[in-house]
Amino acid sequence: MAKKLVALMVIILTILFISNRLTTFVQGQGPDEVTAGPSPQLWRCLQAEQVGGRTARPPPEVDLTVTGSGFPALVDIYLIFCSPTASTGGNTPTNYRCTTGNSDFDRLIFGTDLTGTVSPLSFEVPKGVTPPQTIQAIGDKIDTVIHLSHAQGHVNYAFFGVSVNEPQLQPGQGSTIQYGTFQFQQDPTGCTSIRWDPYGRVFDSQSLEPIQGVSVTLLNKDKQFASMPGLRNPEVTERDGAFNFFVDVPDDQPQTFYLRPYALPPLTHAFSDTPNLHPNFTKAYFDIYKPDEPIIEAPGFPEHRDIPLDPGTNPPFTSTPKDMSYSSVRLGSWVRYEGVVSHPLSIVTLAGKLSLKEYARTTADKLGGWTILMPINKVPHSESLKTEIIKVDIASLVKNSPASLLSSLLEKLRSFIAGEVSAQPQDSVGGGAEFDPILTYVEGYARDKNGDVIANATVRVKLEMSDGVYYETKADDNGFFIINPENLPIFAYYLEFSSPDVVSLTKNATSEFVQNNEEHLTANNVNLMAATINGESLIPTESPQDLTQAEQPPPEESEQPFIAGENTNLILTLVAVIVLLGAAGGVLLYIKKKSGAGDIV
Repeated sequence: MAKKLVALMVIILTILFISNRLTTFVQGQGPDEVTAGPSPQLWRCLQAEQVGGRTARPPPEVDLTVTGSGFPALVDIYLIFCSPTASTGGNTPTNYRCTTGNSDFDRLIFGTDLTGTVSPLSFEVPKGVTPPQTIQAIGDKIDTVIHLSHAQGHVNYAFFGVSVNEPQLQPGQGSTIQYGTFQFQQDPTGCTSIRWDPYGRVFDSQSLEPIQGVSVTLLNKDKQFASMPGLRNPEVTERDGAFNFFVDVPDDQPQTFYLRPYALPPLTHAFSDTPNLHPNFTKAYFDIYKPDEPIIEAPGFPEHRDIPLDPGTNPPFTSTPKDMSYSSVRLGSWVRYEGVVSHPLSIVTLAGKLSLKEYARTTADKLGGWTILMPINKVPHSESLKTEIIKVDIASLVKNSPASLLSSLLEKLRSFIAGEVSAQPQDSVGGGAEFDPILTYVEGYARDKNGDVIANATVRVKLEMSDGVYYETKADDNGFFIINPENLPIFAYYLEFSSPDVVSLTKNATSEFVQNNEEHLTANNVNLMAATINGESLIPTESPQDLTQAEQPPPEESEQPFIAGENTNLILTLVAVIVLLGAAGGVLLYIKKKSGAGDIV
């Protein structure tokens, strides 16, 4: 009897597991096509890969093959390069900065010149052409080589292809032409960024946490200070312990280098041939560097080294995790959030700034990278989302045993039911990157700083990345206005109102605008993030032509994004598993008692 019960339990658990995976697969399908843009623009994701295969870290000068599908033939395509500002050299991280690299093209696409916003990076489109020019598809595919200069490690770079005034045939209307549709023709999981590793990281050999404030010097083959044009030497590590040396190695002339780390006072750590290295270091670090070990760097193949420092009898180094870079973009019916955090394998959550409600969580990879995809109807329109980084103690991680897995499942269930994150020591929680909602639709009243309506106000949509005007309209006599989806950007923006006499300007973050118009939006059942009125979507559910799924390669396993909304299925599965386990235990106990009673009789 007991054996049959166990077999039944195994079958039930297998069915539940498969069911959860199938549900996950369904929820990960592509978004509905949508429209957006001030001048009629159609945006598509592009994939970028390093020519010859991706190296561990970016060379100072690197060629990238940029590809994409679903593009029209004989139409100019503008290549857009996007990069967040990283928290290095004292910089405060910011959301995406994007440009075509061409001032005239930027004014057409963004309404302002953004070519200087990604400095010191620069790029050539196609390779060898400056300033960048438009490209065209062969068939429906883009496949071109571009050149990128001064790429950084530990930063996500994204590429898009944009057509302007692309004619679209309307279904059922013969040859009728429509302009101004905005849509993505890929599953958003295929819209991935390219990111290289840093040159290396300095970390505590016992706590396995990155160490900030270490001066790392690059030495030449004679173990003397290396000096060359454009090289910043030494490098002082940030919160992520990372350092980057961009060495231009001449063709066919491999060079030898050495690294020498100096921990800044107080001097508590040693750089040793035989550090007391915690065995879990392989979970986050690799290519371990030891004193006086030569690094032979060949042209086009930059090397990577992680450096452990031993605390000896001193307390291991620990610090609070931090956002190193972050970005967000609206991809059709989805929003992609991604970034890099200072501490490897940290848990990253997105929570409402006001409600503190957790909307999504994921785990960063060994280099701190993370990605979350969230459907627009799950993104709150009345508050921004903030990151919370929960540091994971890598040194205490153990191999998953049945007992540890069950304990983890029970803790996840407890946290879900309680609606809270497990309590963490204060120094283990960091973050604070803030994502204002990228509203899909705007409707409401223009108000000044005092909350008074501004009649006949000029309303401007301004890009957060540049403060440039993306779109402009007028409010009516009551201060009311509407901005349809096709006139809104896919990147973070804010609203600016000015009275007819231009006496004052009022700036509203998108979440602030929603809060100021909460009464109107609630009364009319309007959701500006999902672009719905009384539950009816303002976004077309069908594309204006027969679209095919773009032939995008699947993301690498380490780049698989977390898709918000799947947590519920996991939790429900956990609940079912625990209930079944409890029921099975009860049945077994009943059988045992009954058997015992029979023996007594």
